[in-house]
Amino acid sequence: MTQENSCTILHFKIPLSEYRVFRGTHKQISVLFYKKTLCKNRVQYRHTIFGKNKIVPSKGFKMQKKELEFFKEQLLDAKEHILQNVNLASKELGELQTQENNDDMDFASMRSDSMIEQVISDQQNAELVDIEHALTRIDNGNYNICEMCSETISMSRLKAKPYAKFCMTCRPLYEKAQ
Repeated sequence: MTQENSCTILHFKIPLSEYRVFRGTHKQISVLFYKKTLCKNRVQYRHTIFGKNKIVPSKGFKMQKKELEFFKEQLLDAKEHILQNVNLASKELGELQTQENNDDMDFASMRSDSMIEQVISDQQNAELVDIEHALTRIDNGNYNICEMCSETISMSRLKAKPYAKFCMTCRPLYEKAQ
């Protein structure tokens, strides 16, 4: 876990000067680190228990029930829309594969269309997973909490992308790590 001058916590390099590790049993490790650049100079807690990350939220506002219902409805509508698109795309893909190919140009065109449909389908399936995760977070009561820094995710970000997992500060860091 540790290297010479940094360690990796949740796939991010954190300088050794910014964290401390407290060990419980051999299967339990609790990490307390100070993220000056990411979290507005607040102490954040990360608990890693049996390899699963559990976030202890920092002080933030709790969403009203009406707001949660609004976002849940948006997520369910998006899920239904994506499922319809995936079903339509798989139907079109099946039709493309049953067509007869008279020459090489027909085969190349069919292959190209098939690859495009597959990429779109993969992206939509990934979005479905994110939507399901967001619906689970609504049920657990931590919907508007960033999964990296435990700060609240802004309403404008959630309105733009209801299944967002990270706040605007942490999102570029996550994407850079990917």
